[in-house]
Amino acid sequence: MITDMAQAVVDKENGVVQFFKEKSLDKLHLLFNVFSRDESKYENILNKMKPYIEEEGAVIVNEEGNLKDPLMFTQKLLAFKSEIDIMVQESFMN
Repeated sequence: MITDMAQAVVDKENGVVQFFKEKSLDKLHLLFNVFSRDESKYENILNKMKPYIEEEGAVIVNEEGNLKDPLMFTQKLLAFKSEIDIMVQESFMN
């Protein structure tokens, strides 16, 4: 069963992190639905999502241009938050 191989599925090179980067909401939703058969497998997605959010957020926070322009910094950070909110809402809610 695929839930038995959940970690391998999310760890694949073209796995869940790639879905985050490509904003593949349909693929994320499908994966979420498959893992819903064993809700403990959601942890596999979360363990990949947290570092993705931290890394992408760090890029915004540490970008030199953003540090010099507080308005641009705020806009980019809010846009990223919105992107994550949409991802969660459309991919991980039934």
